[in-house]
Amino acid sequence: MTYKSSDDYNNEGLDFYNGGEFEKALQSFREGLARFPHDSDLLLGCAMTHIRLGDYIQACEILEGLHAKSPESSDVLQGLAETYLWLGRKEKALEFIELALRNPENDASFVNTLAMILYEHDQFEDAARYYKKAFDMTPDFAPAHMGYAACCHRLGKPQEAIASLKRAIGADARYWEAHSYLGNLLYDLGDKKEAKAIFDKIPLEGIWDPTTLKRLLLLSRKEEEKERRRKLQERLEEVKRARPRLSVEDFLNQIETLLDRDAAKKSPDAKRRFWTGSPTLVPIMGLRMEALLTRMFSEPCDFSDGNASPRFAQFDKGLCEQYLLELAKFLEEEKRLLKPGKSNKTAIEMSGLTNLLFYGAAIIQEMRRRYPAGIINKGLVRRLHKALSLIQSRLPAKTQAREALASITTALG
Repeated sequence: MTYKSSDDYNNEGLDFYNGGEFEKALQSFREGLARFPHDSDLLLGCAMTHIRLGDYIQACEILEGLHAKSPESSDVLQGLAETYLWLGRKEKALEFIELALRNPENDASFVNTLAMILYEHDQFEDAARYYKKAFDMTPDFAPAHMGYAACCHRLGKPQEAIASLKRAIGADARYWEAHSYLGNLLYDLGDKKEAKAIFDKIPLEGIWDPTTLKRLLLLSRKEEEKERRRKLQERLEEVKRARPRLSVEDFLNQIETLLDRDAAKKSPDAKRRFWTGSPTLVPIMGLRMEALLTRMFSEPCDFSDGNASPRFAQFDKGLCEQYLLELAKFLEEEKRLLKPGKSNKTAIEMSGLTNLLFYGAAIIQEMRRRYPAGIINKGLVRRLHKALSLIQSRLPAKTQAREALASITTALG
């Protein structure tokens, strides 16, 4: 469609971008640039879409050009920080983050976003520092306390994480995600009585985490809680079938940001999730892979049927390699959760490991089918092999998880 103004092309591109349709977004931005070649908004939209599609070099070239013209643009500086993180240049990314913070107009929400970008790239110490800056600016900004807690959790500081989650709840008493996260941390530390007290404060419609529901069921054993257990079981089945109707960005940031609770409650056509694990058990990683799988496959696949095969909605080599890299990171973290000599069945179920392995196998098989000469990054293949070997001895025999492991190992070759 031909538009009269650059704003019309930009708005169309943003609509596609916010809906996760990045190829269409890129097309809209490029069509606009064909008519308005120097429009900074269209160039920025193009660059950010390249990031989502894994085209980091192209994104960097556009953003560096914009930075030369508008060195104080916060959006450009944020984009450069994210791009350089993807390129493995953390120090360069931190330089741009510090430049962005010099703008006095940037508020706690913007600083929180910068921290979130660092967290998503597993830079937990740096992320914690910027989350702290965010709540120092605005002490009652609950998402920053939540993000700081997630960092402390990943850094092995559970008591500090608990204190930060309590601050998040103090800032927003209806921040149910913080309640859920806090309850699960307390449960993991063995304080089940306090965990139940926290869980019980959450209304059923505010719980979207299967782990919270399963643990609350285990803790609700009294006879007078019989009706409560029935409702919890119903909610668990509902959550297994559905996920909150959120944008890809909101879903990725479930640990750090306040969710649109009304959208979740009013979702009559909520879809099943690709990743069935709990964000409190393996924070963020599973959510990142959920977002990638949503873009690659038309719908979730039920792998309990031995002949089931997921159907690609679109095939993109960049997305495939990004997913496999995230899977390797996930497996490296999963080793910490799977204990030697234990059945590990609960940990496997709550982490959503089995489905993620099956999707990984499907992706590798499709890549090999399309590129028989061999185009899969060899370094990535080696990392995946190593990550798989870390968990191999910890998966129980004759289980679907073992079957999934065999499937992806065979696909890798």
